[in-house]
Amino acid sequence: MKAPAKGGRYQSDWVLQDEAGNRFGAGSGGNQPFWAKIDVRESLFTPTLEVTPTITPTITPVPEFGTLYDFSQNLCAAQWSSNDGALSCPGEDNAPQGFAIFTNQPSLDNGTTIEQPAILAVPYSSEIGFIEGIYPDYIVQPGDRFEATVGCELNALNCSVLYQVRYQDVAGEIKELWVAGDLYDGAVYRIDIDLNPLTGQTIKFILRVSTLGSIGDDRAYWVSPRVIHTTNTLPSTPTPAPAQPATLTPQPLPTDTPSPTVVATQALPTPVPQPVTPTFWQKLGDFFSNLFTSIFGE
Repeated sequence: MKAPAKGGRYQSDWVLQDEAGNRFGAGSGGNQPFWAKIDVRESLFTPTLEVTPTITPTITPVPEFGTLYDFSQNLCAAQWSSNDGALSCPGEDNAPQGFAIFTNQPSLDNGTTIEQPAILAVPYSSEIGFIEGIYPDYIVQPGDRFEATVGCELNALNCSVLYQVRYQDVAGEIKELWVAGDLYDGAVYRIDIDLNPLTGQTIKFILRVSTLGSIGDDRAYWVSPRVIHTTNTLPSTPTPAPAQPATLTPQPLPTDTPSPTVVATQALPTPVPQPVTPTFWQKLGDFFSNLFTSIFGE
């Protein structure tokens, strides 16, 4: 198989054939083709040093707060696939090979309708069905977080799915960021993933939904999936406060006066002999000692 000379994305579907002429392939029935994808880039075939426009978004200064990438609004920037291979985007509702479509009014199994952009993702109709979207390269910035709300569609009573947020690194290795199973139980999940450990890395986000045993009713929502940026300020080191001059009402020394919580049944401490020349503190201590003695007695 030879890559075409013209730039673009190509896919070829294949089946195998044994010596007896019997054809076989992938899938649970062994009758599904497997596929190969080729991404031919124009720059490899353009013998010029001239800078040409690309579809890669221009990197802009990172804002202090806001949405950096909206996955639902960029639904078809992802490569969507299922057990049946590559899928068209947007997909066709109720297609048995699985589909992903955009909506801006998702109704979830907790009875709420949310006025936010969302992806309705339905996996391949099989007990081991899945659907996933692999998004273009993204460079993680300091302070980035992944956020989304996930849940089954309202009235999809037999919905039973596994949600996964993954990423693919530059080496092609796929790693998990978050995973959770969900049933039609009137509950939704809120996802909030700190991406700071990936700062500076170029990754491809992957949104994946898999069937958990049920078939035909696994209608799952990704509501407002996005990367947001928050201010990434390091905690400051406390600065010791400068020493303050003595106030005009100093407190008596602990050895010179009883505690303010003393009651009549407590004995007062034995007076400490005073020096020949009493200090300010000693005089003040004597004053309080005499005061408490006059009130409570010795």
